[in-house]
Amino acid sequence: MTTKKPTKKPAAKKVKISEIKRWPLYRISTSVRGFDQVLGGGIVRGSLTVLSGPPGSGKTRLCLQALDAIAAFGVKTLFVSSEQPVKDLAKICKQLELRYVTLKNCVNSDELLDLVDKNGVVVIDTVNGFVSSPKEISELVTALREATCKDVTIIVIAHVNRAGNLAGPRDLAHMADVLVSLDSSRSDPRTRVLDASVKNRFATTDRQFATTQLRLDATGKFL
Repeated sequence: MTTKKPTKKPAAKKVKISEIKRWPLYRISTSVRGFDQVLGGGIVRGSLTVLSGPPGSGKTRLCLQALDAIAAFGVKTLFVSSEQPVKDLAKICKQLELRYVTLKNCVNSDELLDLVDKNGVVVIDTVNGFVSSPKEISELVTALREATCKDVTIIVIAHVNRAGNLAGPRDLAHMADVLVSLDSSRSDPRTRVLDASVKNRFATTDRQFATTQLRLDATGKFL
C-alpha cells in the first residue's frame, strides 16, 4: 500500500493595494449644490449620514428639500419624525413648494425599521425619540447600519449640546459613514455653514471642499 504525500498548498499571492479593484460609488444628488459638494459629489447609496446642528439652523428644511429632489427622480423616499408633527412639516413643504416628499410620524422602533426597509432613501428625525435607554439606542443604530447593507440610504438628524458637540449616543457617530454639521453664520442670517470635514468615509483626497456656505432665499429654501 502506497502512502500519498500531502500536497503542498500554493503560497498566497501578494497583491499591492494599488492593484486592488474598487467598486465605483453610486451617488445620489440632493440638488443642493453645496450639500452635494461637502458629501463628495452626492449621498452615497447605502450610506448612513448624520446631520447635526443647533435648533433653527435648517436641518429639517435641508433634508426635506433633498428628499423632494431625490423623489422627483422616482426614488422611494420617506421623512420620519419622532418629534415634529406631520402637519407642521407639511406647512414647511408648502412654503418651500415641495411636491414629492412623503411624511410620517413614528415613535416605535420596530415600525421605523419596517418603514426603512420599504424605502430607498429615509430621513429620521431623530433616533432619540424612538428609544429610552442607551442599550435600545445602540440596538436601533446597529439595525439601521444593517439596513444600509441592503442599499437603503439613511440620513439621521441629530441635535448638538451646549458645547456644540453631537448630542446622543456615541454609537451613532461611530457607525455613521458621514458626519455633517449645519450652523448659522454670525454675519448673515441667510447664510449657513455646512461642514463634513470631521468624518467622511467616501471623501476624496482633496479636502478643500469639505466645508461650504449655503444661502437661503426669502422663503427659506436652500439655493
